[in-house]
Amino acid sequence: MKKFIWIILGVAVVAAGVFGVMKLTGKRTEEKEQPVVEDKSVEEAVEKWMEQMDLETKIGQMIIMTNEEQDVTEAFYQELMEVRPGGYILMIPNITTFARTKQMLVEIDRVSRQEYGVEGLPMILATDEEGGNVQRLLYVQDKEATDVPYMYDVGRMGDEELAFEIGKVLGEEVRSLGLNLTFAPDVDVFSNPANEVIGKRSFGEDKETVAKMALKVASGIESAGVGTAYKHFPGHGDTTVDSHVALPVINKSWEELEKVGLYPFRRVIEAGAEMVMVGHIAVNGSEEPASLDKEVVTDVLRGKLGFAGLAVTDALNMGAVAESYTGAEIAVKAVEAGEDLLLMPVSAKEARDAIVAAVERGEITEARIDESVKKILNYKARRLKNFVAGDEAEFGGEVHKKVVQRVTKGE
Repeated sequence: MKKFIWIILGVAVVAAGVFGVMKLTGKRTEEKEQPVVEDKSVEEAVEKWMEQMDLETKIGQMIIMTNEEQDVTEAFYQELMEVRPGGYILMIPNITTFARTKQMLVEIDRVSRQEYGVEGLPMILATDEEGGNVQRLLYVQDKEATDVPYMYDVGRMGDEELAFEIGKVLGEEVRSLGLNLTFAPDVDVFSNPANEVIGKRSFGEDKETVAKMALKVASGIESAGVGTAYKHFPGHGDTTVDSHVALPVINKSWEELEKVGLYPFRRVIEAGAEMVMVGHIAVNGSEEPASLDKEVVTDVLRGKLGFAGLAVTDALNMGAVAESYTGAEIAVKAVEAGEDLLLMPVSAKEARDAIVAAVERGEITEARIDESVKKILNYKARRLKNFVAGDEAEFGGEVHKKVVQRVTKGE
C-alpha cells in the first residue's frame, strides 16, 4: 500500500512540473536542478518576446559580442543598447577581481532584461572553460580558481563517473561567477599527432572514448545549471594549421570524415545536444570555412546528422575567416550557411547592420532570421529565464580540488 501511495505522489509531482529535468549522477545525489522552465511557459515567453522585437532587435539576438571592457562603461552601455546582442563572452582582458567581474556580468544581464525593450529577456553570458590550457577563470586576480586538467587526462582515466564530476566542477565554478554557458566540451578526435592547436584538449585518439567522456563531462556541467556547446564541428582533430591564424584544410570526403571525426558529433546529437560550435575548417574539397559553408551547417549538421539545436560559429575574429572576408561578408555568409549564433564578430554593430541590409535587399528572408531567433529565445526561456549565479564558496573550493586530484594523481 505504501508503495502504491509513493507511486501516485511521484506521478503527481511530475505532472505538476515541480521539479526540473535532472541528469542521472551516479554516486552523488546532491546535484543542483537545472533552471529549466516547463514547455507551456517557454512557448508563452518566446511568443511574448518575439512580439516585442523589431528586425534589428531580432538580429542582435544572434550575436554574442566581445570587447576588452572590465566594467559596463558608458561606451559599453551604449553599444549594448545600440546592438542589443543576445550574448556576451567573457575573455581574459575582461577579468579582474571576482566581485568586479561578477558585477559586470550582472549589469550586462540587467541591461538586457530591463532596458532592451523586451521585458525580462536574459543574456547569454559565456566563456571558454574547458580545462587544460583553455581556462579563463584562472585569470581571476584575487581568488584561485580550480585548475582543471586537460580532457586528455580525463579520457585516459576511463572513469565515466569521474568525468561527470570533472564536468560538475567546471559548471559550478563557471556558475559561481555568474556565467551560464561554457563553450565546452571539445569533441575533436586527436587523430593527427602533429595537431598542436587541439592536442590534449581532446579526450583522446579513440572516437568512442571521446564521445563517451564528452557526454559525461557535458552532463556534469549541465547538472550545475550551465549550458554546454560541443565543438569544433565537423572535427578539428586531424589538422595541423591553427584556425586562430589561418584556415586549416582537411582533404577528406564526408565518407572518410564519418569514420572518425564526425562520429562523436553524431553521438552527442543523438543524445540531445543543445548547442554545437562549427569550426573554421575547410573539408570535402571546399575552400570555404565550415562555419560559413551551407553544405556543412545546413546539409550535413542539420540534414544528415539531424541536429535541431543552436549552431554557433567559432570566434569570427579568428584569422581563418577574418583574413579572407570583411566583417560584413562574414556575418551574412554565416547566416546564409545556417548558423544561429555569431560568436565574437570584430564589430557587433557592423555584423548586425550587414545582416539587416541583407534582409532589406532580399538576400536573406526575415523568416530565416525568425527561425534562428525563436530557437535562441526558446533556449533562453528554458535555461536562462530563472537563472541565478552560484555560490562564491564553490569557486576554487576544496571539494573541487579533491575531484581534480583524482585525475592528476591517477586515483
